[in-house]
Amino acid sequence: MSQISKQFFWLEENGRYVLGQLSEGYPDRALEEYLPQLPKCDEKILKDLSVNYVVDSDNMLSIFDPKVVEWEEITAPILKVNGFERIVDFKGYTGRKPSIRMLKAAQKYYDRIKKQIDEVNLSNEKKDFENYFKTMTSDGISIWWWQEDWTYLRPSNLDGNYFFFDLSRVILDDIVSIQGLIILISAVQGKSSITLKVPRYLIGRIIGKGGCNVKRLAKELGVCYIKVEPDTE
Repeated sequence: MSQISKQFFWLEENGRYVLGQLSEGYPDRALEEYLPQLPKCDEKILKDLSVNYVVDSDNMLSIFDPKVVEWEEITAPILKVNGFERIVDFKGYTGRKPSIRMLKAAQKYYDRIKKQIDEVNLSNEKKDFENYFKTMTSDGISIWWWQEDWTYLRPSNLDGNYFFFDLSRVILDDIVSIQGLIILISAVQGKSSITLKVPRYLIGRIIGKGGCNVKRLAKELGVCYIKVEPDTE
């Protein structure tokens, strides 16, 4: 049976209804509590792991414990906000929200499976990165990595096949731009010298003042000499 409440409202946002309340005359949506969510791109992972979920109206995947499924139906007016003008449709809308018990059970359920989900995501990221590296490298040895362009794998998650030569720099007092070379270790093992092909505008950054950066890189890779050439591809 639906619960009819005058103190609640449904705020319509792009066809999605969010439960809220008026606070000092203004909409307050803090009332609504959500089940643990993952993006739609993780749906295959959830299916493979037999995780219980529903697809929300905002196309997110809400995870729940199949042992505790308790939806509460709420009927309330629809509030549409246009600037400072509030338009109320008293015909209302009936939607559902999870009970407190369902929310708590869902969080515990999510916490139990999160490690499995993270492991699958990391494994997929590494496979994607291997393909990305093969596509982007022009010398078979390295690619230049910018934090802003990253779509596959964080340097902290690189496996033993790759080495991250960190050339990050502070751009403001408390903001660091993370960037550097990602190097395929097998491509340099057993070699006394290597040639890196990098965009021309990065040559100075990689060599460093007085060659300090490239000397440090050679030491860390265990090679005697590194030549840096402009990438003409």
